[in-house]
Amino acid sequence: MKGVFMSDSLMLRVRDVAAGYGRHRVLEHLNFEVEAHDYLALVGSNGSGKTTLLRTILGLLAPLEGQIEWPQGKPHFGYVPQVVSVDEIFPLTASEIVQMGLFGRIGALRRVQKSHVEKAQSALEEVGIGHLSKKLFRELSGGQKQRTLIARALVADPQILVLDEHTNNLDIAGEKAIMNLIDEVRLRHNVAVLMVTHSLNAVANHAKHIGIIRDGRFDFAPVETVMHNEYLTHFYGVSMQVIEVGGRKVVL
Repeated sequence: MKGVFMSDSLMLRVRDVAAGYGRHRVLEHLNFEVEAHDYLALVGSNGSGKTTLLRTILGLLAPLEGQIEWPQGKPHFGYVPQVVSVDEIFPLTASEIVQMGLFGRIGALRRVQKSHVEKAQSALEEVGIGHLSKKLFRELSGGQKQRTLIARALVADPQILVLDEHTNNLDIAGEKAIMNLIDEVRLRHNVAVLMVTHSLNAVANHAKHIGIIRDGRFDFAPVETVMHNEYLTHFYGVSMQVIEVGGRKVVL
């Protein structure tokens, strides 16, 4: 399905893109557009190709064919990796982890100034863990580590916040808290959000547009279109039902 959302605030256009490695095509015939301040979730199981698509969008992989276009110029990204990808060997505090988000501006070898420390502290306070700034990152809980990484992405004032499996290893309460935080951050900073996840339920009540990847297929549509029995049953090839619980949509 081709998603078309034309406006003066068009940020990203993916045109007939094939994504993959060398001669191996993971995904083909990708066509969609994303507006500024949008909220896009790429949903798929492990190995489905969602990380390959994300890397292609970010320019880390060149498209095998087609074009990735940024009509307003390529924006500044704030990247939130999976917690497990962060090396915890070095005894870095939460504040020092967040300060890393400024290295692109101040240089990794330059001395950190007081203003940088203050900005990192402000970012930690925004995500709700300012009181943990001096605690070692490796001693934080899973949710606190995720908040620290979100603060690190925000400290550099991104235009697009990119999150990679950001709710992995969190319990239901932790997942809900992080998703609500991202909603707040998106509105407060007026940024676009692009997230990769394996859980449709995690993003169903938050994202504006959803790209679903399965067995080499890719469908992109507004969340209102995706969250219907017929749509999901047709795409996945098995009976699926969308119900409402406490005003929230849940996929069974």
